Amino acid sequence: MTPLPRYQLSIGRRFTYRSADSGISYAEIKADAFASATEWQCYVIGCDADGYSRILFSQGPVAGNRARQQAFASEGFVDISASGEIIENATITPLANPTVIFPRLPDSAKELATGWSCALRVDDTRREFCASADAQPTHEFLHFTELNRMALDATYLASRDREYEFDCELGLVHRARTILQRGSPTDRTSSSETAWLVDVTEMEGPNENTLKTSAAEYFDACAEYQQFIELALWDLSNSVHWLQKAVDALELARPAIVHPVVQHWLERKLALLAQERSELVDGNKRLEQVIGKPAPPWQAVDLDGAVCASADFLGQPVVLCFWDRGCAWSLRTLLALNGLATEMRDRSVAFLGVTSAKDVELARLVWQSLGIRFPTVIDHGSIESIATAYLVDGYPATAVVDSNGVLRRIRSGHSFAIAPTLAAEIAKLESEHRATGLRVEI
Repeated sequence: MTPLPRYQLSIGRRFTYRSADSGISYAEIKADAFASATEWQCYVIGCDADGYSRILFSQGPVAGNRARQQAFASEGFVDISASGEIIENATITPLANPTVIFPRLPDSAKELATGWSCALRVDDTRREFCASADAQPTHEFLHFTELNRMALDATYLASRDREYEFDCELGLVHRARTILQRGSPTDRTSSSETAWLVDVTEMEGPNENTLKTSAAEYFDACAEYQQFIELALWDLSNSVHWLQKAVDALELARPAIVHPVVQHWLERKLALLAQERSELVDGNKRLEQVIGKPAPPWQAVDLDGAVCASADFLGQPVVLCFWDRGCAWSLRTLLALNGLATEMRDRSVAFLGVTSAKDVELARLVWQSLGIRFPTVIDHGSIESIATAYLVDGYPATAVVDSNGVLRRIRSGHSFAIAPTLAAEIAKLESEHRATGLRVEI
């Protein structure tokens, strides 16, 4: 029997994949007509005795204006076994998830015929694979399918499936077609996208070693950079200071980053921050107008039709999450806060969602599909809305009100560190409350 396929990830190989709407040529993509098309560059920079290979990857649009290419480009690294089992790390995000082109492969002929599965914490994705009962890698290609189910899909009434064509001789996915369905049960739309392998090359030894050392310096600097960015978005009065520290973290690593590929990543990240810096500082200055002052009072109706008001929460810290169903980052923030609310269910802290949804049934669908354990209120969206009073102009946004009703923090956008950041802030508020001699229930 022909051995089951495995990834042939020898050190020094580089793979290039392109992804676009099915049937679209690369020439058309370069003509900017389809700016959503992407290109992956994957570099194998290490292999260990356990059969895992370390892969650097870079993904971004191949068309569109320069600002778009900077904003939507991302890079990372991943450790992957010969069967496609992935060890997660902080660089894997929904924007750059290598499982799209490195699916898990079957461990045995029995699995090949009966199905196999794996899971990643990114979006709580469950991936189930199957092939026809008589499927065997006896030909040039092995064909199998994947059911890809994310926690967010239920809130969008969406589903996505993939069809893979694995090159048995090359040991890589040759083509992967994704079919996405989305919409209401009575009015569903369908689209498809195909990723295909366009190049496999060998890097020279010195070039490969330089890439490895440069990438290590870059990702260490990026980890420090991201910490300063989080501080800039949280500590609004000192945001200019933290933004400069973020730039310094990258600039200090520059002399050690000598490989041209990683130099490009560095310049791209610095250019994007320079582009967004003034907007971020101006936004923080605007939010500072309400920080440290009594939180704007409000009254609203929750998803169950009950009336609640800000006065109901006096005496305990409150975390408010402003969200919108059309924003996937909003839903990711809700999931993160849901986990934190569950951990803190025995502490005197309240979590509350605030949604602009006009369709209450769809808002309720989100709540039920994601299993959110705290209530949400409907923001009526007028000039007197809760979001307007809190100076929220985009989703998601997270606000923290202390037990005395003072607005202490507002954080715009999603953060993968939102849960630990909020946990630290709540602990700080509880400590301050105890120091005043007031009773805090824990």
